[in-house]
Amino acid sequence: MIWTNYHSHTNFSDGKGTPEAFIEAAIAQGLRAYGISDHGPHPFSGDANLKEAEVKDYVKTINDLKARYSEQIELYCSVEVDYIPDHMDVNKAVIKDASFDYTICSVHHAGFFAPNEDGKIKIFSIDNSAKGLMKGIERIYGGDTRAMVEQYYALTRQMLLTVPPDVLGHMDRIKKNNGNATFFSEKENWYREAIEETIDVIAKTNVIVEVNTKSYYKNYTTDPDPSYWILEMLLDRKVPIHLSGDTHEPMHVKTAFEEVAARLMQIGFKQQRIFLGGTWQDIPLGRRSIHFVI
Repeated sequence: MIWTNYHSHTNFSDGKGTPEAFIEAAIAQGLRAYGISDHGPHPFSGDANLKEAEVKDYVKTINDLKARYSEQIELYCSVEVDYIPDHMDVNKAVIKDASFDYTICSVHHAGFFAPNEDGKIKIFSIDNSAKGLMKGIERIYGGDTRAMVEQYYALTRQMLLTVPPDVLGHMDRIKKNNGNATFFSEKENWYREAIEETIDVIAKTNVIVEVNTKSYYKNYTTDPDPSYWILEMLLDRKVPIHLSGDTHEPMHVKTAFEEVAARLMQIGFKQQRIFLGGTWQDIPLGRRSIHFVI
């Protein structure tokens, strides 16, 4: 089995550790390739994102580490770009000019709150907490959870159709704070229709869907992102996937990979699309399996 991870965050953004700490953990745990993809800049970001002025130093640092560790592991430099219409996407100059090895793009936001008394605009994150999610649903969507969720997937489709990245990050991250179906049920027809419509768009692109293990190993959800039932649909449409850790701590450079890979093989996936030798290529997931009770 070849293990790789192309989604990780260091102390350049909101990760807990230097790039070297993550690289050394990846080497120790036997990864063939590792990508550092800190959160890219955008106009509404805080301390959890790179600042635009920091991007050049970030790229230089990671590229210097590539050379230093070249005999031990393949290293790649990327960013996780927030898709915010009119404000940030993978085609913005700050991203294009950096010549990243690949791009990940994710939807973390679904609108804006009304300006504060000081006139500052605050963006609505769907990712931070259940309390924050409820606040956005109430203040921006008038309490209509379905409208908020459908907007999340509409933004994903808009991004894929207009400014597609190499990799779509955590496709259904909207479920992260939805434990016990607090806000919506994934079994509802309207939700499944939103997923089907989004997969229709994905299937028309060359975008890779990451199978992001973070929500699973952090116990936010019982499945990775996307959920296994969505992965079955992606398999039917022959959409390429790969395992990703969304790693924020060195100890998690491949957490839950073996278990999730085994489940993917049980579903029917035979390969994943990974970046090796500077090119995307399909390699076998492997033969190891674990029995699951479904």
